[in-house]
Amino acid sequence: MVEVAQLLGYYPVRDVEVGGYRLGLAWWGDEDEYRDGLAPLAVFEVVESPEQVLARLKHARDRWRGVRLYAIVADEKAKRSLEAALRGSFHELKRRVKVIMLNELQGLVQDLRKHGDLVREFVMLGRD
Repeated sequence: MVEVAQLLGYYPVRDVEVGGYRLGLAWWGDEDEYRDGLAPLAVFEVVESPEQVLARLKHARDRWRGVRLYAIVADEKAKRSLEAALRGSFHELKRRVKVIMLNELQGLVQDLRKHGDLVREFVMLGRD
């Protein structure tokens, strides 16, 4: 995901400490936004334990209301487990967490490597 962020022109930071929680990865618009302590645009967690991941994502949402939340799952079993937790204790996140399959992400990385310069050109149109 770090490479995806860089190819799309974002500033990725791993292991972000936030109020006693360590978030796996967050993306800021640029390095200055990160240094200035502004909210990230997105937070990503790889699902190993659905409850732990959702607790971290909930904390990120509580801290930064507008942040986008993503959970990356390795397979259908992990996806079902995460979705069950989203129907239960973490129901308030159900519409807030986007689930991404690892194989989809790997395909995206391959495509971005192939067309990264052109993608970055178009993504950066509105930025200085």
